[in-house]
Amino acid sequence: MAASSDRAWNVIHLGEMSEAAIRKLHQPSEWHRVRRSVFPSGAHFPGAMKPGTCYVLRGKCQYIFGSLTVVLSARTWVVLPGGDYTFSVLGDEEVETVLAWRLPFAVRSPRGSAT
Repeated sequence: MAASSDRAWNVIHLGEMSEAAIRKLHQPSEWHRVRRSVFPSGAHFPGAMKPGTCYVLRGKCQYIFGSLTVVLSARTWVVLPGGDYTFSVLGDEEVETVLAWRLPFAVRSPRGSAT
């Protein structure tokens, strides 16, 4: 089964796609995790994840969750379902991604109060 199509980053409303711009979308920061990763050409591995949003800054990649296949290219994003997956870099260039997900609980701020 193919995934719903990925979405193009809206440069007019969001500015250039970057880790900083993506972090601004996932606020408050205490309630979200945002992780940037770079994968070399040919990378292919299994993993497991919580539901979240994947943004591709450069390159092209694929996630396979059971019968669901999601292909992403540079300057696109998609909400991923979570669970066990296989990730592959497609093409000859490395892939840079930013994954963002909401935490299931409030994280205490450095000042000691719940946010």
